[in-house]
Amino acid sequence: MGRRILNEALSTIVNAERRGFATTRLQPISNVISSFLNIMKHRGYIKDFQVHDPHRVGKITVELHGRVNNCRVLTYRQDLKAQDIENYRLQALPTRQWGYVVISTPNGVLDHEEAIQQNVGGQLIVSHTKQKHSISFLHQLPDLHCIRMRRKTLFIMIIMIWTWCVFSNFHVGEGIGVSWGRQTSQKLLPSAVVDMLLANEMDKVKFFSLNHAVLSAFAGSNISITVTIPNVEVGIIDSRPKARRWVQENITEYAHNNNVNITHILIGSEPYTKINDRKEFVKDDLGDDYYKTIIEPALGFVEEALKLLGRPEIKAAVSFYTDILEPNIKKPSEGDFRDDIKDEVLKILEHINRTGAPFNVNIYPLNIIREKNLPLEFAFFEEDKKFTIEDGDNTYTNVFDATYDTLVWAKRKYGYDNVPIVVGQIGWPTDGDIYANISTATRFYQGFFKKIDGDVGTPLQRGPLDLYIYELVDENSKGTEIRGPSERHYGIYNYDGKPKFTVEFKGAGGQRKQLESAQGVSYMPQRWCIFDSKKNIDPAKAEELMKWTCNKSDCSSLAYGSSCHGLDMKSNLSYAFNMFFQNRNQDVLSADACNFDKYGIVVNYDPSPNEKCKFPLQILSTIFVGGQGEMGTVLARDAGGSLDRRWLEGGEVEWCGRH
Repeated sequence: MGRRILNEALSTIVNAERRGFATTRLQPISNVISSFLNIMKHRGYIKDFQVHDPHRVGKITVELHGRVNNCRVLTYRQDLKAQDIENYRLQALPTRQWGYVVISTPNGVLDHEEAIQQNVGGQLIVSHTKQKHSISFLHQLPDLHCIRMRRKTLFIMIIMIWTWCVFSNFHVGEGIGVSWGRQTSQKLLPSAVVDMLLANEMDKVKFFSLNHAVLSAFAGSNISITVTIPNVEVGIIDSRPKARRWVQENITEYAHNNNVNITHILIGSEPYTKINDRKEFVKDDLGDDYYKTIIEPALGFVEEALKLLGRPEIKAAVSFYTDILEPNIKKPSEGDFRDDIKDEVLKILEHINRTGAPFNVNIYPLNIIREKNLPLEFAFFEEDKKFTIEDGDNTYTNVFDATYDTLVWAKRKYGYDNVPIVVGQIGWPTDGDIYANISTATRFYQGFFKKIDGDVGTPLQRGPLDLYIYELVDENSKGTEIRGPSERHYGIYNYDGKPKFTVEFKGAGGQRKQLESAQGVSYMPQRWCIFDSKKNIDPAKAEELMKWTCNKSDCSSLAYGSSCHGLDMKSNLSYAFNMFFQNRNQDVLSADACNFDKYGIVVNYDPSPNEKCKFPLQILSTIFVGGQGEMGTVLARDAGGSLDRRWLEGGEVEWCGRH
């Protein structure tokens, strides 16, 4: 119990710091938490704290200083003698000026300087360093019972929980997270993604829907997780009992019992957007006012459920797209919300203002410059621009700053200037559009990371920003009706976990780094399905096969301006055949995997026509929703043939699971 309470207290402090809150509340509490906070206050890591009702469950209000950045937990055993405090300090702390070792002694909880001065030993609680610009560490013990001992002869075996934390003399940025969508036939193992995020020091991730097996893979990682209730499922949460059941089954079960760090829940995904008359595709004849009637009530029901179930630190919000703004705005100071949804947006702003949740808005620079007919150059972050937007004393050189500050002005007009903005999705596609390629994506992200790493903010919002990259990997099964073929190519990684381009960014530890690849990814055998060049085909039949195949697989790379645009008819058919074949996991025993009215043939050489247009190979990826959660080695039959779709070791193989 003491361990869990202590870890939850630390997570609450870290999450509050990242969102720029001035205070946070810890509940339940323990004596060790209070003693630990005394040391943090004495050494300047927090401003102050107050304990309320300590004889019951109690709570602590902590006034924050902006100096705590991150925490992670490991365990091991160690012997510690009282006379070895100084030696331990020398080993644990880089220099005499960095950090403190905190010890529970018969004289109370002391840091190492106080313990040496009083000549007393005890149980190691924490040691933490304080470094000017970011990296440091902290070691932590669970709440253990007191042991009486002589001051100079203490020798005790202790079980330690090592908690790594980062402290800084300056407020460190809210940081960069990443969205991970799983609408793809090429799923990386969740454990590989967790390792990849940790290797890249990305400590926030956003899911577009819930998958319990995926959530379980994040247990103990301390990666902050935002989960989304898809639009089509929001209507289910239409009452308090239903919301409480949903939260209990999908959130508290994992946040509490499985040590999964869920911090936010998004009610819907851009439900109010008008992009390309989206209502035709997603509202299913429910009417134009459908989302107006369900989003805000569901938000309230979920928030109430979180409080009732003891998870008030998890915040509920709504995901918006920038088209909630009036479309004919010429400069940020004219910012306002669309008349047809203004009432709904203001209700949601009022709600999240009360609860401390953020205003979550997705910004897609390429889409915005198309919608507003702006120059392509305005999408990038270089300062030297021919096209700028002048707005009073502010000059805008890129569409991101202009859009972000338009949102600031819009919420400011209605008294919600203090509601923080989270950019829930921002990125640049690498295929599926004439402006979507590796070159433009590299240019965008180089400027983006330089801007974010510098914590310069925008003209109206100076300092660090809270953002999520859109997105981790491509989603080759995502719909293209709304934003076109490029919607499937926003990943900063290829489907196999290899970076698409080389960029440098600043990790959570403050060091410059490049994207790290996923480890342990295995490919299926070297087999491709292509059009049999020995056969002739008339254009009408080719068009029929292309239409059928592309409706069941991903042909977005054949679109105008894309990486495989301009191939001849037979090469187009080969690309489409292979995508279908790989999506079916190279199932050579299936009658239709590479048949196509006998126009298809399996080959064992790479038929890619050039370096730009690649014919992919499927990766091995099986997630087990029973048993231990997942299995890294996928069983195959017939010497690497099609995957065995059976129940294996008590776990169900997920083939077409939700992303």
